[in-house]
Amino acid sequence: MAIREIFHDDETISARRASGAWADLTLDDHLQRHVAERGDKLVMVDHKWRLTFRELDHLAHRIACGLYHYGLRPGDVISIQLPNWAEWLMMHCAASKIGAVTNSIGAMYRFAEVSYILGYAETKLLLIPDRYRNFDYTDMVAELWPKLPRLENVFVAGDEVPKGMRPFDELLSKAWEDEVAKTTIDAQRPDPNMVATLMFTSGTTAEPKGVMHTHNTFGT
Repeated sequence: MAIREIFHDDETISARRASGAWADLTLDDHLQRHVAERGDKLVMVDHKWRLTFRELDHLAHRIACGLYHYGLRPGDVISIQLPNWAEWLMMHCAASKIGAVTNSIGAMYRFAEVSYILGYAETKLLLIPDRYRNFDYTDMVAELWPKLPRLENVFVAGDEVPKGMRPFDELLSKAWEDEVAKTTIDAQRPDPNMVATLMFTSGTTAEPKGVMHTHNTFGT
């Protein structure tokens, strides 16, 4: 299930525009503004990376080209189950460039929650760590994958990448931008009223509930 419809009705869109609450900018548009205004300032520091806005944008564009190569299109769901690592931010920014919908999954979630979320969201691509806090995410996903017919690719941030999965470094190290023209990526730019991210509640009384945000609602 790709989420390709305009999320809001015309009356709501017109009212939010008139009030100035919505600027009709995508998440990538906001990133481009930061690159122009403070491109050499740090935006992310973690255990492995120190990234400026300009470096983040460069890597996100490369990843976006790689995602396009692997068949990701506007509205397709990319689930990300990572701790607060730079790879999460890179994938989120890359998805915005091609209009894909990101779905962040808490790193503490295990088989039941992850299986439900990936199935309900009809995730097309998943990004996970190899191991984190003594838990092997690749083993979990390998067990769940046969029951997830919409899941086409699993990328792993880390050194231990099982057969059938792909290293996240593949999206970073290969010059995908030489294979996919910038005009092709630019043509994927989503309408700001399309869904940008799909988040799930904790589901304390039942199954987790999906909550959708558009590019415009993020900007308010």
